[in-house]
Amino acid sequence: MRFRDKVALISGAGSGIGRATAQMIGGEGGTVVGVDLDQIGVAQIIDGIRRAGGKAHAIVTNALDAAQVAQVVQQDIEACGHLDILVNAVGAVPSSLMLALRSMSSCWTSGSVSSSLTSTAPFFFATRLYQS
Repeated sequence: MRFRDKVALISGAGSGIGRATAQMIGGEGGTVVGVDLDQIGVAQIIDGIRRAGGKAHAIVTNALDAAQVAQVVQQDIEACGHLDILVNAVGAVPSSLMLALRSMSSCWTSGSVSSSLTSTAPFFFATRLYQS
């Protein structure tokens, strides 16, 4: 139980790397605060952690909105007393884009890829935690 007594805030916990990280930390004794815009996805992972005996709760928010991020960090600290781990896994690349790349230039300039690469979410979470 290497994450026992640790609290992890995981942005993008509803799918992909964020979901896998939430499962791992929750499965190894950590308390998971799953943050995602996808209400169903984040609820599923949190429910799974709880059913397995872990501690977890979900917060549905837009990680690209600095005001919402500030509120999430404050809620987490109030609910858990502290925060030990921050995982920024926000971002999305549609599988259809990955499977059928026709033009590298159009791939890198499409909205989903460029927003994933230039996302401000990690900055918002990290700066808010530093200010707390």
